[in-house]
This record gives sequence, C-alpha cells and structure tokens, in this order.
Amino acid sequence: MQKTKENQGERSKEVSYTYWVSKPTPEAKGVFAPQKIDQQEAEKISELCRQMSQGSSWNSAGTWEEKAIPCDVMKKYLKTCIENMPQKEWRLTGIKEMSGDCTMVTSKGKRRMGFEYKITLEYEANKTKGTIKLKEVTDYSEGKFECKIKGDGSAGEEVIAKNLNEIMKFIFDSLKSYQGLT
Repeated sequence: MQKTKENQGERSKEVSYTYWVSKPTPEAKGVFAPQKIDQQEAEKISELCRQMSQGSSWNSAGTWEEKAIPCDVMKKYLKTCIENMPQKEWRLTGIKEMSGDCTMVTSKGKRRMGFEYKITLEYEANKTKGTIKLKEVTDYSEGKFECKIKGDGSAGEEVIAKNLNEIMKFIFDSLKSYQGLT
C-alpha cells in the first residue's frame, strides 16, 4: 500500500498544472539568451523605429493618435491643388465656401484621413462662370458626392456636368493625399 502512495506522489510531480509549459532542450538553451548590442547598432534601430512611426515624437511606438486638422488648413491645401491642376476645356478657379471637419488618425504606424466637408467650388467653362456645390464630401464616399451646378450659361454647365466625375475624383484624391505637414 505504501508503494502505491509513493508512486502516486512521483506521478503528481510529473503531471502538474503547468503541463503545457515545455522544458527547454539543451540545443535551444543559448539561442534565446540576451545579446548585447553596441551604441551604433542601438542608434540605427532607434532611427528605424522613429522612421516607421509616423505619429508625434512622443508616440514613437506608433500607437493610436488623433489630430484635428482645421478647415482653413485643408481649404488652403485644396486651393493649392486646384491651382496646380492641369488645364482642360474647363477649370476650377477657386473655393467659394468650405466647411466641415477633418481628423488624421495614426494607428499602428499608418496614417488615415477622416473628413466630412461641404464645398462650393468656382469654375470657368466655355467663357461662362459658375459654382459647383458638393455636399457630404467624405473619406468613405470614394469620389462620388451629391452636387448642384449653377452657372451663367447652359453651355458651361453642360461641360461641367460631362466632366463632373473627373472633378469629384480630383477633389476626393486631393483631400486624401494630404499628409498633415502643417
């Protein structure tokens, strides 16, 4: 009877609540040992981590960071994009009104723009002038917005209506391309 109790005691030592923890093999013993790196290599790793993180200097790990971008900044940026737009049979001449919100989120080292705007653009086409009102210009609208075209002449409005998808895509791509270098 006594031998059985001893055997049970040995068996309970073999099987315990940590049965899922594997014991290291002699070959793997040195593989996971910490290794000292020199100052130059530490600086190189630090610089690489800083470059990968696109957030603020205090957020070097690149975790969640949210930054509100003022509407005036986005309006100025969009105006610059419009000024550098290639010439066509029509052209955007400016921004009459722009209102809304924009947020840049940095998460896991990647930047994402979130925005919702109402924009009134001014245009010239066929020697006529007018406006394009874009409603609900959002980061998830994929360049398709509800809009109204008003102009001095129907010929100009027809040219704008024909090229409206190109105009909306240009505005959408311009807003999405902002990198927050303010």
